[in-house]
Amino acid sequence: MKFLGLIKNELIKQWNKLSIKIIIGLLLISIISLPLLYNYFSTHDSDDWYIENYTMDINNYKNSINSLDSARYTELEKTYYQWCIDKLQFELDNKISWSDWRYTLTETTYEKKLTATALEKLLDKFTIKDISNSFLNIDENILTKYENLSEDEIKKEINILNTQFEDSKNIILSKDHKKYTENEVNEAKKSIEETKKNITTLEEELKKSPKDNSIIKNLNSEKENLKLSEELLSVSQYRLDNNISYDDNWKNKTLESLTENITVKYIPLSSEEDFKNDYSYKIQRGYTYEQYKKDYRKNKQTNIDSIAKNWYSLKNNIPNVDFKLDARKSIDATYVIFINIVAIITIIIASSIVSSEFSKGTIRLLMIRPASRWKILLSKLISLFIISLVLLTASITLVTIVSGFIYGFNGLATPVLSINNGIISEQNYFVSILPKLAFASISIIFVTSFAFILSTVFKNTALAVALPVAAFSGCSIVTMLMANLNQSWIAKTFIPYINLSSFIKEGGFMSMLQDQFNLALNSTMGSVQLIILSIVFIAISFIVFTKKDVTN
Repeated sequence: MKFLGLIKNELIKQWNKLSIKIIIGLLLISIISLPLLYNYFSTHDSDDWYIENYTMDINNYKNSINSLDSARYTELEKTYYQWCIDKLQFELDNKISWSDWRYTLTETTYEKKLTATALEKLLDKFTIKDISNSFLNIDENILTKYENLSEDEIKKEINILNTQFEDSKNIILSKDHKKYTENEVNEAKKSIEETKKNITTLEEELKKSPKDNSIIKNLNSEKENLKLSEELLSVSQYRLDNNISYDDNWKNKTLESLTENITVKYIPLSSEEDFKNDYSYKIQRGYTYEQYKKDYRKNKQTNIDSIAKNWYSLKNNIPNVDFKLDARKSIDATYVIFINIVAIITIIIASSIVSSEFSKGTIRLLMIRPASRWKILLSKLISLFIISLVLLTASITLVTIVSGFIYGFNGLATPVLSINNGIISEQNYFVSILPKLAFASISIIFVTSFAFILSTVFKNTALAVALPVAAFSGCSIVTMLMANLNQSWIAKTFIPYINLSSFIKEGGFMSMLQDQFNLALNSTMGSVQLIILSIVFIAISFIVFTKKDVTN
């Protein structure tokens, strides 16, 4: 009971400090403000600046037209500049930003108009070379296929292109995403049929020349293209069947993710020769073809798993955390920040928890108590861990409440999907982040014990704050600097892992170092190192505190 009294007194002592109350007050303000700020920036259109960009480009093209002389070939440049102005003005009038689904359609639609205009200039006896030099958006090879057509045939092609232009333009003006998807599906089906015909032709050729490697290679390539096209078609068909728009909704984002995952899934394995050309910058850092093949298989499996989860998400109406703006996403976007804040607060408290007793002279009052020295120090250490646990728990709880009020509490009931060995499971959101919180908390334990040993051994509060904060904040910078200098040994030390919260998010710090510097980090090994060092720091603190004489 006396020991519990020591812990209680220590907690009260820390709470009575004005600096601690101010720090906790600032923490509460950040808990309330961060979800609100996240909601503000997530719901406000950041694409409004495209208006200024469009307007500036239009003025530049108008100035270019005014600066041209009256020579015959400047007519082509004027026509091209006017086409650019018309396209930009159309996008401006209809508020089509770069993130709008209509942007890509507008670009391809106006390319049809430009091609039709180029054919008209071809009828006016301009050469293909002259036209392609002036019409920068047209490849010379596109016009070459029209070169041997008669005048009537070219006029027919112009009418077809103009009709396609008007049809696509109407889809954009009416925002008819369903018609757009329907066209995409029909085009994909036509492409698939063409691919199937090519496969049949190649198979016939292979029967005649069974040992022709070029035919075998082309056949295998076409078969992979067919699989890719059919899988992508299934995504477009699902969008069409379920009338899913291209607006900012979770189903659209899931379908976009599916398209990306499927495309990456079918990227072929590079040959050793291509590997040497494509990855020369990583090869210089020791990256081998065997490592590349291992990473390729791993990335492919990751995409296969993502595809399975995305289809499960759509078919079971379970939004991915990253794709729907709800309470889960708000918490997911901010809880790592609070782990870091709690770590800094705990460092500040730990830095003075022992050293302040010496600087104020109150250490002698502690020593005359009947409790032994190790119990006094242990009560301080346990108090630190209690404070950090309470702050972290309170932060996550309060940010959950604030996020719930902003987005509604119903979203918190939506499960999180995970996949293991091809089996998809549904998990409560909070259950899914608990292991991540526990993992990141190892860093809090480490920096706390680091500040604790400095406070105990050196009795210097400033030193006990500066070194742990510098280590916690600068570990990523030091790691990147050493990786850039090709010092891969850094991965075997504890330094890259001091702030484990940077390893929580997929595709974060660990992936960046692997991709850019070929530095493979092992966060499990790093966390074990931090735990061992924490135990060593605490042990040294107790040895010094219990054995060393009190001289002030």
